Parts: sequence; C-alpha cells; structure tokens
Amino acid sequence: MSEEIDNLKARIQGLSDDLGRLRAEFEEFKRQIAFRPKSAKAMTLDDARRVTLGDLSNLTIKEAALNLGLSYGQVYSAKNGYTFKEVYEEKLRRDRATQDAEAIRIMEQEKKEIKAGAPLAKKGGKK
Repeated sequence: MSEEIDNLKARIQGLSDDLGRLRAEFEEFKRQIAFRPKSAKAMTLDDARRVTLGDLSNLTIKEAALNLGLSYGQVYSAKNGYTFKEVYEEKLRRDRATQDAEAIRIMEQEKKEIKAGAPLAKKGGKK
C-alpha cells in the first residue's frame, strides 16, 4: 500500500508539473496575442508630411504604415488631421488652392468659348 501511495504522489507531482508548464505556455501565448500597436517607432513630423502631402500620400493607409514601420492608427490619425494638425491644415490649404485654380481654369475656358460663339455645356440641369 505504501508503494501505491508513492506512485500516486509521483503521479500528482507529475500532473502538477504539467499544469505549471501549461500555465507558463498559456501566459506566453496571451502575451504574444495581446493588443499592442504594431509600430516600430513614434511618428515624426517628417513622416506625417510624407503620408499627408508627400510621396506616400497616394498609398493606402496600410501601405504607408508598412512602408514607414508605423501602425495603421498612427498613419490614419495623421492623414485625417487628428494628429499633426499643422500638416493637415497645409493639406487643406493646398486642396483649396488646387480647387480654386481648377475653377479659374474652367471660367477662363468658358470665356474663350463665349468669345468664340460656342454654346456653353449645360451642367446638372434637366434635359
């Protein structure tokens, strides 16, 4: 009977060791999948300019983030004016200037057409 008790104690100790190992593995697993930003660095003003105004402005947010080693959220926030507001304001000024230049170009074209006697194209009206 003493031998059976010793075997049971050894078995309990083995199960306890297994449980400890499984707990450690589970904690490591939780640590690996825990939410954390997938950025390698903090976003700089130069990064914000590149994604908002520069060479990365035409890429998707995900592509720009991967290119710079930043998180999706960092790039999203900069491109949409939540962070680096001065860069976003510069983007808005450029966009307005582009729209104004396009409106002036269209008006000049219409003036030329009127002087030439060409009929103006109807815009948005009913046919």
